Amino acid sequence: MKIKIQKNISLKKFTTFKIGGLAEFYTVVKSEKEILEALDFAKINNLQIFILGGGSNILISDNGFSGLVIHNKIFGFKIQKNISENFVTLQVGAGEKWDDVVKRAVENNLSGLECLSGIPGTAGAAAVQNIGAYGHSFSEIVYQIKVLEIKTKKIIYLNKPECHFDYRQSIFNTSASGNYIILEIFLKLKIINFKVKARKLNSNLKLKSDVLSVKYYDLQTYFLNNPPKSLSEIRRAVLKIRADKGMVILPGFKSYKSAGSFFKNPIVSVDNFEKIEKSLEHKINNLENLSKPWHWLTSNGQMKISAAFLMEQVGFQKGFKLGSAGISPSHALAFINLQDGTAKDIRRLATRIQKKVFQKFGIILETEVQLIGFKKRNFKK
Repeated sequence: MKIKIQKNISLKKFTTFKIGGLAEFYTVVKSEKEILEALDFAKINNLQIFILGGGSNILISDNGFSGLVIHNKIFGFKIQKNISENFVTLQVGAGEKWDDVVKRAVENNLSGLECLSGIPGTAGAAAVQNIGAYGHSFSEIVYQIKVLEIKTKKIIYLNKPECHFDYRQSIFNTSASGNYIILEIFLKLKIINFKVKARKLNSNLKLKSDVLSVKYYDLQTYFLNNPPKSLSEIRRAVLKIRADKGMVILPGFKSYKSAGSFFKNPIVSVDNFEKIEKSLEHKINNLENLSKPWHWLTSNGQMKISAAFLMEQVGFQKGFKLGSAGISPSHALAFINLQDGTAKDIRRLATRIQKKVFQKFGIILETEVQLIGFKKRNFKK
């Protein structure tokens, strides 16, 4: 066996929360062959497996993981082929850092990823979670995903419809969770042609107006008086907006020990939304004067509500602290490890918020962060 199997490895150093117990067994894989070796080891020793990426969207129990943690570090970045005159396929290894992928795509004048700048984690995790930000999502640009089917150990290719993407969901974290290991992703990106004035090759770069898609409130506000002229400008704007919320975990940016947004924004029927709005009638004037919207109509006629807004209505503001866990002073949905916090501390804060929101609005706040090694709790009682 070529892969190195280690025992009792602390997982906290691999997570952005800096929280987590020990992995009973741990290994790093850098190829399809090594993944197969890891799976053979797990089968022989009757071990559960957990695929670790960038550790940025998980909360691992203080008890750790009883089984084999497979750290996916399959790399690769290749502009594969032209799909048409205006589009190419970008082939990316699942272990690549997501923001590095975005940066390189922008540098190659490939559009589709720039609004997803600054999101931590790996390319494989982007597919699992169907990451999204500033009006865009991973599912808009994915073309195909190469996976290893664990049961058969066969390599197969899943097209977009087969992945069942939805809001922060995919087949990889719902119905077929645990069936596949993502090896590579294939993205469909638009080729951008710049208009360059003669004798000024390094300035006055302008994008055709029809290729930009700045449709999210924060970005529209940012570019209100000075529309962007390049993909790089959009990327810089997204990074700045995210950094102001303490959500960029990159060198040179202030950040917290956090896993990003802990809860999903809930989606409810219009009837349920009207009941919620009515329950807030005594605050209606203040709601109308909010600087940012707190609800949005979805494409299928339902209402998406800001989870941060609901939290604030039941007393959980930015900067709230509960023991060694807290809410970021810069972003209401980001929970942070204040000192030497534990998974128990973070879970206690999350459960308290879930109970209060359910009691007030009848809405269950679902976690966006993946919980590893925990039992489900009934917070309705």
